[in-house]
Amino acid sequence: EDGLDDSDEFDNRPRPRARPRRHVRTHGPHRNHLFPPSDPLEDRVAKLEDELQAIQQFAVNGSLSPTDLVARLGGSDGCLRTDGEIMGCMGDCQCHWARRCYPQSVFIGQAEGPTRVDVGICRPAIWTSVLASMLVFAASLACLSTIRKLLMRPLSDLADSKGPVR
Repeated sequence: EDGLDDSDEFDNRPRPRARPRRHVRTHGPHRNHLFPPSDPLEDRVAKLEDELQAIQQFAVNGSLSPTDLVARLGGSDGCLRTDGEIMGCMGDCQCHWARRCYPQSVFIGQAEGPTRVDVGICRPAIWTSVLASMLVFAASLACLSTIRKLLMRPLSDLADSKGPVR
């Protein structure tokens, strides 16, 4: 009726076999020898999982404030330092003089769905980028004009100052 062939010719074609998954066991008697029994990475992962569970229990109906979230994640001074970035400036953390607080959301998983909390992140302010660009431009211009002046000097000036030209 619809013009399609209902034969099983497509079902009989050979299918590619799935590659078996490689699984590295991190606990139990057959533990991988690359991980020592007291692996600091595993300890840190376990600690972060505990903190996440505590945050999920603490965040009731999305009422978790940025200050509370940073404190729960281990920011003792109100700031949370991760990979060279400073987060938590929407709460109690203060950015340095050349930095500004920009929005940065953190998602907290809950049974009702993820809750989004804006903790803020300290990044370089726009004026610092503009100032750095202007300084690089001015330095490049000064170097080029100095090189041009040196190359445009008459040959007689060079001969007088450095002796005879051979």
